[in-house]
Amino acid sequence: MTGCKIRQPMDIFCETGMVKKTALLVWVFAVVFFVSSPVAANSFESAQAAFDEGRFLEVVEIAETLNTVEALTLATASLVIYGFYIAEDEDQQPIFVHAMELGEKAVNLDPDNALAHLRWGQAMGRYAQTITTIKALREGYGKRIREEFETAIALDPNLPKAHTSLASWHWEAIKKAGIVARATLGASKKTGAKHFEEALNLAPQSKEVLFDYARGLLVQGKRKNRNRAREYLMRSINIPPLNAYDHLLDEESKRKLAKLDE
Repeated sequence: MTGCKIRQPMDIFCETGMVKKTALLVWVFAVVFFVSSPVAANSFESAQAAFDEGRFLEVVEIAETLNTVEALTLATASLVIYGFYIAEDEDQQPIFVHAMELGEKAVNLDPDNALAHLRWGQAMGRYAQTITTIKALREGYGKRIREEFETAIALDPNLPKAHTSLASWHWEAIKKAGIVARATLGASKKTGAKHFEEALNLAPQSKEVLFDYARGLLVQGKRKNRNRAREYLMRSINIPPLNAYDHLLDEESKRKLAKLDE
């Protein structure tokens, strides 16, 4: 892939083929160097170990065998991560469709599971990035994504990622559709800021929360938010990575830091 690709409505990334290759190398690094204790095959523990080591597609295989809400929720997250950071662009859409299917299945198994709603919303957001904004709006993805994040927060107000996801939704929607997003989707800069701050209050030492907040600030405007974004990216990088996904976040943080002064 060449050039800058805007991926909406959840996140904005400008990626090149080199970044994809870097992400893949990080994934391989994680597989080689992460050591997990022996666990039973096709157990949730084995799925979690596969996730931690960056074997994201293996997580899906295990989860579909287990068919539990916990496993399917983890598999949804795995596909979202794999599709966005590692897969080639032409392979993303079917991966995200699969993620949506698993996310919906998890929610149907346990409608009161906050994490299941969060992951389903994330999967829909990633899928929406592979189609045009007009099509995404026409098919109702803007509203559906927001509702899943709001449901996750209603079920578990202390889930930081739900807050950053909803915050990102608000800021990204305004960035992409402006007054239309405000009028038809209820997008609000103030509401986005509120949820970012809530996430930071809940988890001030979360690598992902700091990364998400920095990315959101850059969406709002690099020039005016450069210093805060740099602070949060540096804080995120300085937190030791615990799994393969954390390594991917670190690589993305370094890339964003390098572009801050361009």
